[in-house]
Amino acid sequence: MSIYKSLFAPLLLAASAANAQPPAYEMTLLPHFDYVGGINDLGQMTGSVLDANNDRLPVVWTPDATKHFRFLGMPGDSASAINNAGQVAGEHQFAPGQWRAAIFDNGRIQDLGGPDGFSSIGRAINAGGQVAGALGNDPLKPHAFLYANGQMADLGAFSGDRSDAFGINDTGQVVGTSLVLGVGGAPNTWRAFEYSDGTMNQLDLGNAFSIARDINNAGQVVGELAPSDEDGVHAFLYQDGRLHDLGNLGGNTTSALSINERGDIVGYGTTGPGDTVHGFIYVDGKIVDVNTLLVAPDHWQITRASAINEEGQIVSLACRTDSQYDCMHALLSPVPEPAPPVLWSGGLLLFAAWWVLRRPGERSAGARREQLGRIGRHGRMRVHPPCFSLARGACASQPRIFS
Repeated sequence: MSIYKSLFAPLLLAASAANAQPPAYEMTLLPHFDYVGGINDLGQMTGSVLDANNDRLPVVWTPDATKHFRFLGMPGDSASAINNAGQVAGEHQFAPGQWRAAIFDNGRIQDLGGPDGFSSIGRAINAGGQVAGALGNDPLKPHAFLYANGQMADLGAFSGDRSDAFGINDTGQVVGTSLVLGVGGAPNTWRAFEYSDGTMNQLDLGNAFSIARDINNAGQVVGELAPSDEDGVHAFLYQDGRLHDLGNLGGNTTSALSINERGDIVGYGTTGPGDTVHGFIYVDGKIVDVNTLLVAPDHWQITRASAINEEGQIVSLACRTDSQYDCMHALLSPVPEPAPPVLWSGGLLLFAAWWVLRRPGERSAGARREQLGRIGRHGRMRVHPPCFSLARGACASQPRIFS
């Protein structure tokens, strides 16, 4: 290892350690939302608000806009997810009493098709406008669907003939859950699946009840599983055929709801025997209660973290700690952190070391030029100690190291 690498290594390790910590979050309350479905990387959120008749209206909320809310459809419609192009997946009433999966796109409402007379809903949308959701071929036996290339495809189901889809990535992989019939008197149970290349694949999670909630472009899948009736419900990450239990917040129930491309995961979990529920973020192999990261909670407590974007913003549900049943949706935004003091002091030390350890030829040539210049001006050489002051004018009569 060169001497330069030896000097830089501690500084790089310090920077890496600083970045490994979860950020602090500031909370923005969203009092008008009745429901929030998703968030894109621009900070736009979609969901619903209640009108004067207490009917739900689907909306898109844009931060820092003159008019924060943009209304999408009509009362009773729903909006579940939004991509970076502003396309929203949800459902629209195309006929009296019949809601069908739809894309709301710049004032247009696109019917995603499906059998006449049956309802459907879009739950997730990717960058290319592909949509995953649930299709009611039979009201008692809904099936997961994928909408791509202008066509709605029924993804089928396991032996229980029921399925639902909750997440989709940009390559068109879909995740969800499907019912499996018990064999030999065993109870029916739901099993997480991943759908790709025309095949619904059961995740290798054993015989546990399981639901896959989201998938990123690296193929990382998150959700929850229940190993047995006694062991509670566990949030999981499934990657490269391997299951990772995310841990818990002190209780026996956790659920992972969303994952971004960095692998940051959000969800909720119980904190102990009293079944108090808190939102969590899973970063760098650690599960953290997001309430411990809030800059100014002000008597609010995050009980659910439901979606995270590439900027680290988290859609959440916040409830008052000083009053019962007083809850509203909130946006948690990472607070930019200044560089740790060790990085500033380390930078100064490295610069000083570079000055001393420059190539000998460079140092000697510079010294000779300086020496000749001083002899030419003064007839003799004057030696000054180097000045390291950052104050303006402090080094006016001396050779400056810093300008």
